[in-house]
Amino acid sequence: MPRATLRTTTRGTGIKPLAPESKAIDAAKECVRHSPEGADYLVDRFDNRMDELGMTEEAKGMRRHLEDFREYVHMKSATNGQAWFGEFVEGNYKNLQRNIADKAAKEVAENIQGPIRVDFAVDENSHYKRVFVNEGQKISGEQARPLDKLVNAFFGENDIANRGNILYEATKEGDMKYERGEPKRADPEEVDSLMKTELKDYLGEHGIEADVRSRSGQAKQQPQKAAQQVTGRAAAVKEAPAPGTPTPSSGDEAPTSAPAA
Repeated sequence: MPRATLRTTTRGTGIKPLAPESKAIDAAKECVRHSPEGADYLVDRFDNRMDELGMTEEAKGMRRHLEDFREYVHMKSATNGQAWFGEFVEGNYKNLQRNIADKAAKEVAENIQGPIRVDFAVDENSHYKRVFVNEGQKISGEQARPLDKLVNAFFGENDIANRGNILYEATKEGDMKYERGEPKRADPEEVDSLMKTELKDYLGEHGIEADVRSRSGQAKQQPQKAAQQVTGRAAAVKEAPAPGTPTPSSGDEAPTSAPAA
């Protein structure tokens, strides 16, 4: 079984080791991405290290990311195993996305009641943001995680890869496409149209009543507004969004729930 080593950084002799750098965690993930046992070991080792450093609270974000990674590796392994029994027709990757979506939908049903509104924006650089709203309140934190997984599974089933909230074109196996040696970003207008026309039905198929709204036009206008000199209270009020209508902002990044295959 592959074993991942989390190297820490130090500053000077006798100084307590610092938390592992992100590149060390990425290298460890690469080492165990095909091994459920290795992914388990990585998460356990990370927990132990953060406990030793007294950084459990500060490491919650990375801990959630690694937990998602572990879940992904386990589900991918289970999906690949089905090939021996002829239990799937389409490619393993698409089947994996369905498994992720099914599980995420169950989590949503357990924690959120009633219809959900999805406000999203994809700017000209294929940068994706979103806001989830239920009963007039913004859904955030742990409650938003399964919804992000569902949307990322939707992307995956439509040959789009979400990497750090940038959307890329992907192959049927989930690998990013390249053009002139660089990852090829998804066409923002095509993604916007896809989400407006198909995401609502996709969520509905998983038992989630949703109203999907595009705010991409507003996202494109924001740089222009920032460049304008707005003066006076009336102008400030005019620029403010209507109460009860959250729209995607810089604080509404969508976590990349499905790690790179």
